[in-house]
Amino acid sequence: MYRILINMVLHLYRQYAWRKNLHGNLEVEIFLDYKVKP
Repeated sequence: MYRILINMVLHLYRQYAWRKNLHGNLEVEIFLDYKVKP
């Protein structure tokens, strides 16, 4: 349940970050993957 909610939030945040700053998206992806994934 929580995993699904987290994935939804991350998906929306990634779309927002991608639209806002294309250059910063890669750092966001790496940070989120490191922070969330076990």
